[in-house]
Amino acid sequence: MPQISNREIPVGPEKPDSTVVPAFFDIEYITFFEELENNNNRSWFQKHRDRYASHVRKLFLQYVSVTAIEIQ
Repeated sequence: MPQISNREIPVGPEKPDSTVVPAFFDIEYITFFEELENNNNRSWFQKHRDRYASHVRKLFLQYVSVTAIEIQ
């Protein structure tokens, strides 16, 4: 797994207190889970598996990768 420096961490909008937050989880990520909440069944998930793999899982793995580096 490639090492990522702090300068390469994706950064989102600033909070009101000027704290910078990483922008790993975008609206598509959140929307997927909102839709899953309303359609929490195997049939729905099977129809949306590609979306999960290409977007949700990918973003989460990026988050885990950067977080693991941060806590080492």
